[in-house]
Amino acid sequence: MSHGLILWGNSTKSKCVFKIQKRVIRIIMGARNNDSCREFFKILKILPLSAQYIYSLLMFVVKIEIYF
Repeated sequence: MSHGLILWGNSTKSKCVFKIQKRVIRIIMGARNNDSCREFFKILKILPLSAQYIYSLLMFVVKIEIYF
């Protein structure tokens, strides 16, 4: 899911991907559709899509900064 995230992470389709990510988390944890996924992300040690996007951008900036 993180492949090319810097390019597509801020697109309008990222909301759809985030909903799919939450659905998969609920399936893994055996939760109901209306249960919050926040704690499940913490238990599974998985970053939500928006956090992955921010992390990818920060890592990109750090890598670029090394060259300058």
